[in-house]
Amino acid sequence: SFTIITSACILPYIESDVIPTLSETVKDFEPLSALDGGDDGLDFYKHIINIAPKYLTENGMLAFEIGYNQKDSVSSLMDSSFTNINAIKDYGDNYRVISGIKKLLIKAPPAGVRLKWQF
Repeated sequence: SFTIITSACILPYIESDVIPTLSETVKDFEPLSALDGGDDGLDFYKHIINIAPKYLTENGMLAFEIGYNQKDSVSSLMDSSFTNINAIKDYGDNYRVISGIKKLLIKAPPAGVRLKWQF
């Protein structure tokens, strides 16, 4: 298990249909696999957010860079498994980093088991 999982690289977060409109200095020199995040630009985020809780310790943190317009979408994806979701702006006043803390999963006791509380 890990206390923090973060991306050591910029994830592909550009929507597939936006790629042809990118500046030539980007689309002609970057491999398509480094740019294309799928139809909504969120393919890699969906995958990482889905598997990260399995590898994070209790109260572990997930953090990565996001596209300038992806704060709400990525926050929504993180909502089911993470709490304390926080987005940080860059110097251009765009949200660029998002993080969250793994939610604790409290399981109910098996049927027929009674809990005894002592204070």
